Amino acid sequence: MASEIKVDTVSEKTSGGGVTIDGVLLKDGGITGDIQLSGTTPSLTIGDAGAEDAKLVFDGNAQDFYIALDDSADDLIIGLGSAVGTTPAISIDENVQVIAHDDVSLLSDAAVLGFGADKDVTLTHVADAGLMFNTTMQLRFRDSAINIGSPANGDLDINADDEIELNSTLIDINGNVEISGTAVTTGVHTFTAVPVFPNNTVETADIQADAVDGTKIADDAINSEHYTDGSIDTAHIADVNVTQGKIADQAINEAKMQISNAPSNGARLTAQSGNTGGLTWDVNNVLVAFDSVSSYSVCLNQSGTINANATQVAGNLNARDINTVDGNTSVSGTWRNMAGACATNSTSLWQRIG
Repeated sequence: MASEIKVDTVSEKTSGGGVTIDGVLLKDGGITGDIQLSGTTPSLTIGDAGAEDAKLVFDGNAQDFYIALDDSADDLIIGLGSAVGTTPAISIDENVQVIAHDDVSLLSDAAVLGFGADKDVTLTHVADAGLMFNTTMQLRFRDSAINIGSPANGDLDINADDEIELNSTLIDINGNVEISGTAVTTGVHTFTAVPVFPNNTVETADIQADAVDGTKIADDAINSEHYTDGSIDTAHIADVNVTQGKIADQAINEAKMQISNAPSNGARLTAQSGNTGGLTWDVNNVLVAFDSVSSYSVCLNQSGTINANATQVAGNLNARDINTVDGNTSVSGTWRNMAGACATNSTSLWQRIG
């Protein structure tokens, strides 16, 4: 069937004025007036499937724009000007991928970009603040192991399966820090408060020589729990720092004293000859007291017993003044009378001198 154009009024203008159809002027390939495509499924087809570009140009006063089919690239282009392919703004390729050739702006507060078939991931504009992912969605890099996200309200996770590197001249951390691995520091830690270390975690090899002195230790801060047996010797005790107040009752016995020989009953401690700094048990120069004796020739032997010689000993040996009395009559050694030292209580005092 031949094509038909049904019109209500057709008027011809003379002198090359064109043809007016229902108020629309057709002249020299131009159409002046409004055109409406109406009907159930109206359509307008530009092109005839030929291998050429097709375009719709908007002829503006200052700028021209076009919508065109770039046949060589098989792209639908919206661009600036009238030549297809020059100054494109938006392209849609044969895979329905949209390409913006310059800046893109969403000019409304709280604008949302949705991603995915069901828009399960969204990026929302927060007015005068920033952009926000929805719920627990992540910003990922390379693969799923490297990401930034918020798994729960109040939490922010930065995850990487190898390394997270922060570079700056100063990194300021406000808050408590919990490190579950090993921390390696190539610089210096400066503390504004006293650090707390678990017991037995700092060894002497980790302390700089002369770093700990008396000013670093609080009064009464070191007790027997803080040093091992034998760890304190005379080199670590200052002169005159050990006083009677530092020595417990009955804490010093013979084993703790510097004595050069084995003891004997009745001997006494004297300084070693030559003032060598030690003590010796001396069986000579022993003082022995008797009650009201007129003649004496007695000695104190190595076993600590008092012996009387052939000369009658007048009076009785007083057990409270000597260690042992066994009644032996053998005599050895030389004694001298020290009676003048005990005249006030009628007790004669004798000293062995050899």
